[in-house]
Amino acid sequence: MAFFKVLISDFPRRLKVPQPFLKHFDGKVPSSINLKHSQGMSWDVRMEETDQGFTLTEGFADLVRDLGLEFGDFAVFWMVGKRTFRIVVYGRDLCEKALPHHHTSDSAAILARSSGNIQVKMEEKCVAESEGVQHPVLNRPSFVRGLRPYEKYILDIPAGFVKKTGLNRQTYIRIRDPRGNKWEVELRQMQSTSRFCICRWHDIFVENKMNIGDILVFTFNENGNELEVKFLGGEDGGRLAGRRRF
Repeated sequence: MAFFKVLISDFPRRLKVPQPFLKHFDGKVPSSINLKHSQGMSWDVRMEETDQGFTLTEGFADLVRDLGLEFGDFAVFWMVGKRTFRIVVYGRDLCEKALPHHHTSDSAAILARSSGNIQVKMEEKCVAESEGVQHPVLNRPSFVRGLRPYEKYILDIPAGFVKKTGLNRQTYIRIRDPRGNKWEVELRQMQSTSRFCICRWHDIFVENKMNIGDILVFTFNENGNELEVKFLGGEDGGRLAGRRRF
């Protein structure tokens, strides 16, 4: 289970949890949750009920600062336990966002800092995911895409992602859709532009009953030379309801 948020408004201080996602707490919304990053950092963040609904408050500003989040970034929160989430952040180029330089120089450094009862630290290992949770392998290159009207037929791929994975040297790639089916598709660079796109995308769109506005996460599997696709949600930021996704 997951939800996503585009970081706008007063996100540096607080972030509202989408109402449709609250059902996954089984009626017991925790007073705080633990947010973990693939590089080992973790944050305890309070979750308070306000007049706008349940909101991440105390401790969230520390996360924003530590990850260097900016207006317009796109954050995905994958639930891996009743009060534990993995956070993945994508920049405005839709590629996964790198950590600020001061956090990448020494991945084992202890940052111990207090904010009331809130602590932030670097850990050498991330906690194990709970059983049965579906989410991308966070250490692999990935990008997000909100499907636009023309993406019924072809799918844009961020140029930064193509360069990072070496896909610019390939003509075809395999896609594993959310149902586990594999498709061989053409990867093409449009003439006179730096734009890369996937052709023959329409069959995947139709077979998986996608809609314009669906949010997809694409994760690169170098061993299998394929892109793994998972549905994240619709435009309301919660998981899509009424249609089996995994």
